[in-house]
Amino acid sequence: MLRLLVFFSGFSGLIYEVVWAEDLAVLFGNTAVAHAAVLASFLGGMAAGYAGLGPISDRVDDPLDFYGRLEIGIGLCGVLAPRVFASASAWFAPVFLLIPTALMGGTLPALVRAAAVRGADSGEGLSGFYGINSVGAAFGVVFAGFWAIANLGLALSSSVAAIINVGVGLGALALSRWGPTAGATFAADRAPGFPPTTGRVRTALLAAAFLSGFAALCYEIGWIRLLALVLGASTYSFTVMLASFVAGIALGAAVMRRWIGRIRKPVFVFAALQSALGIAVLAGTPFYPKLAFLFHWWAAQVPRVPEAFFLYEAGKCAFCFAVMLVPAALLGAGLPVAAAADSRGEKIGAGIGRVFGLNTLGNVIGALTAGLVLMPLLGLRGLLSAAAALNLTAGFALFAALAERRAARWGGAALVAGTLFAVFGGPWDRGELISGSYLHRLNAPALTRAEFAEQKQEAKILYYRDGANATVAVTHGWEILQLRVNGKVDATDGLDMTTQIMLAQTPLLLRPEAKQVLVIGLGSGVSAAAALTHPVDQVTVAEISRGVVEGAALFEKANGGVLRNPRLNLRVTDGRLLLAREEKRYDVIVSEPSNPWMAGISDLYTREFFEMARSRLNKRGLFVQWLHTYFMTDDMLRLVIRTVAVVFPDVQVWTLGRDILIVAGEGGVEVDLDAAAARMRAPAVRRSLAGALISTPASFFALHAYDDAHARGIAGWPGPINEDGFPLLEYAAPKGVFLGGRSELLDRNDSRMEPDPNRRLLLTRWLAHTGELTPEDFDVLFQFHWTFKSAFAGKVLLEWARHYPNDEKVREMLVKFAEAADQRGLPEKAKQIRALLGPRRG
Repeated sequence: MLRLLVFFSGFSGLIYEVVWAEDLAVLFGNTAVAHAAVLASFLGGMAAGYAGLGPISDRVDDPLDFYGRLEIGIGLCGVLAPRVFASASAWFAPVFLLIPTALMGGTLPALVRAAAVRGADSGEGLSGFYGINSVGAAFGVVFAGFWAIANLGLALSSSVAAIINVGVGLGALALSRWGPTAGATFAADRAPGFPPTTGRVRTALLAAAFLSGFAALCYEIGWIRLLALVLGASTYSFTVMLASFVAGIALGAAVMRRWIGRIRKPVFVFAALQSALGIAVLAGTPFYPKLAFLFHWWAAQVPRVPEAFFLYEAGKCAFCFAVMLVPAALLGAGLPVAAAADSRGEKIGAGIGRVFGLNTLGNVIGALTAGLVLMPLLGLRGLLSAAAALNLTAGFALFAALAERRAARWGGAALVAGTLFAVFGGPWDRGELISGSYLHRLNAPALTRAEFAEQKQEAKILYYRDGANATVAVTHGWEILQLRVNGKVDATDGLDMTTQIMLAQTPLLLRPEAKQVLVIGLGSGVSAAAALTHPVDQVTVAEISRGVVEGAALFEKANGGVLRNPRLNLRVTDGRLLLAREEKRYDVIVSEPSNPWMAGISDLYTREFFEMARSRLNKRGLFVQWLHTYFMTDDMLRLVIRTVAVVFPDVQVWTLGRDILIVAGEGGVEVDLDAAAARMRAPAVRRSLAGALISTPASFFALHAYDDAHARGIAGWPGPINEDGFPLLEYAAPKGVFLGGRSELLDRNDSRMEPDPNRRLLLTRWLAHTGELTPEDFDVLFQFHWTFKSAFAGKVLLEWARHYPNDEKVREMLVKFAEAADQRGLPEKAKQIRALLGPRRG
């Protein structure tokens, strides 16, 4: 019964960690500093709980009753947490977090002493409870990450965990009444079979526990970055990573439970485990980049149907185990041994609290320094190697303190060999790691090893940085520059130029009087450069990654040296945080974050973010949201448009091939067509638009595909919306990537080139103002949409043929279309196209 309670305690604890991390990311932003501070608060509370509540568990008459009260206290905090995070100031939330986490830290010492009072061996009890709790934690991560948040939302998920905690607490209180625990004493002064640990040995043991905790967080942060490059940075990937890490710890603790009662030299064993851990990590590092090709091969084997999604994620688990299982198991086996070695007699709670507290304090320091300092300073491989060196150092120091000369010599040799290997082992093949091989094309066969290597060699790395927030690289291959963030291409100077340019040009042509512009996401710098072709006073850019800023400098030919422009106000920060904490207002806000399937990015697609953006707009201001149609289902596309429409009175949709712009504002996006056309003739604007394949007013106005009524019609209402507390998109979007398809919702409902008596679309209004399209207009329109394989290209071609049947260009394109229809086995379609050719008209 007690083991079942311990399982569910771990289960609820990791639900809290996953849910509260989401809650606090909204409050503090998604910067590395914010994540480190939240993790440090969580772990700091646990360290305080181990150190402060561990000794108390030695003094209470009934430690099981004490444990039950701790669990109930955690549950009550779980009920309060969503309300506190929703209403608290930024400084109070982490202070509140210290309370439940401190109570969590007190549970393990109380449990082990309760078991010891009931006659169990303290060492076996510690390993057993630690292992069972970790098993529950792994299941809790999976439950929260794969089902609870997506179906219940954050607040209700926290409440479920709270109910579990209260149930565990009540169960422990009931169990404490059934056994003779009150007033029981130990039969020995220390745990059976363990000699006392004193003097320099004890000092070395506690120092090693601290270093082990520090190294563990370095590993966790390093492995998460590594596996994000291999598996993709979706929320499901991070769920699998965390669950695998915790499962490895559980395995190690479970194995140690069977052996800990036979150990006579626990400090020696802990030293050996530390040395083995360092060696295991160093031995594995040369093989880590090869995982990219292996995952590419695996992804190609899985059928891209909804039913296979969880099989695909299970495959990720195997890759996580390949990296983490052995080292995590050694971590899980070592800590109970160290704690048991320092636990003596009635001070068992204090001993466990002291060792686990110091270990968790090492976690805290690791959380604050691994990602923010060591990763940028040493790089990903350097971080993992440095952590391994710490484990080897801890093992050597313990052997030396024990005066185990032979073991110390072996430990010293391992330390020297490990250091030499870390320094001279050679660099990783970064090209494989940043290849983005996890984005395997739908139904495409896997590349062979030789083809994969050839593709990698084609992309020459010009810039690489393992930064605090992401691994950023700039590559040159296939005659284009690519900006890669965690392996995924986020910007290029190729066909992406159209989207990057039009993100800024569209709202500024609609509002030529705009003076203050905010661009969220620097990327290649092209959008900011496009905005600066207009007579604006300032363009503020919020970019979360310093590596992206440095990488953008290599796109100088495409962005015109925008980083040196005096009107650019570059802010290296979270864009949402900037809007939340500053009162400045803007005439145009452009949001071009990365894809919403990447963990944390969904915060820039929620109702609360759109409300924040609306509150920072000046009168007649415009908000522009970028979105893609590839890797999206119709329901996902509707979800985003519907969420914007809930916030803004007027919503318009502009199409750019596979990308769309959602342009929103107050009370009708009114446009002065003549002013927009005049601005297009400005030399700097004209050159910028040429890079987007836009050269005439008609070709610009034709991008306007949906007015407010039509956009709301396809979005549907009522329906779900994407919210901070219910991040539907973050959990739906990775499934769209897995399926690999594209939403054709906008293509199916496209009404351009059809009668528009209400003049809802700008192209209709322009034609009413200037007359019908010229052959040049048709040519530019067709070439643009044909380049992006847009279904609208066919409509343009048909109208071109109807208006100008003798135009040589249109006749040439009709012949090509007919031949293409024949090749695709569509004879009736080919016949209809040839009928349009007919005889030339005089």
